[in-house]
Amino acid sequence: MSDYNNNYLQNINKLRLIYFLSYFGFNIWYPLFNLYLKNSGFKGYQIGLLSSIYPLNLLIFQPIWGFNADKYGRKKLVSIALIITSISLVFFNVSNSYYLMFIQIFILTFAWTTIHPLFDSIALDYISVGNETKYSTIRVWGSIGWTSASIVLTMFVISNTNMNFHVASIFPLTCFVILLTIPSIQKGLIYLKK
Repeated sequence: MSDYNNNYLQNINKLRLIYFLSYFGFNIWYPLFNLYLKNSGFKGYQIGLLSSIYPLNLLIFQPIWGFNADKYGRKKLVSIALIITSISLVFFNVSNSYYLMFIQIFILTFAWTTIHPLFDSIALDYISVGNETKYSTIRVWGSIGWTSASIVLTMFVISNTNMNFHVASIFPLTCFVILLTIPSIQKGLIYLKK
């Protein structure tokens, strides 16, 4: 097997690991998010408003992230989003103030909304270069990560919803470190700049 094929397969496996870790990390905090807000003393209407920030950010900012990723590079933008997400999760449960929580959720979901779509674009770029891999063999690892997190969450983390955010912050940071080891691909060409 040539060096190119070895490197290609190594990078595909790194993408699989990134999918696993990113969906695992997301599922540690997101399913319990409303429970966290309730335990923090927020009223029902406040929980509803705070919960609506994520889908609104998806609708409004995902196209902007996508445009900028095409302009400045997918890897660069997803790296920024991973770092913002990780930092946001570390400091997430600092305040019980509705307005501070609004800002925290806005920043967290502003960054988080682009991570998986840009991972999809990066994976599809890699697939366009080699014929050996199908997208589904990469993306399925996100589903495995999501399911694994559900099992782990139920057994270990559910009792302390505050800790979920701190644990979840490790996963985007780990994805960022792995992403640094994968060369950028754009329009079927490998760019070795990292």
